[in-house]
Amino acid sequence: MAMRSLQPQVKAIQKQYAGDQ
Repeated sequence: MAMRSLQPQVKAIQKQYAGDQ
């Protein structure tokens, strides 16, 4: 359940991380 809740957050972080690079 926690993983599903974190999925959108992780995706947003990955997007920000990729944009930061």
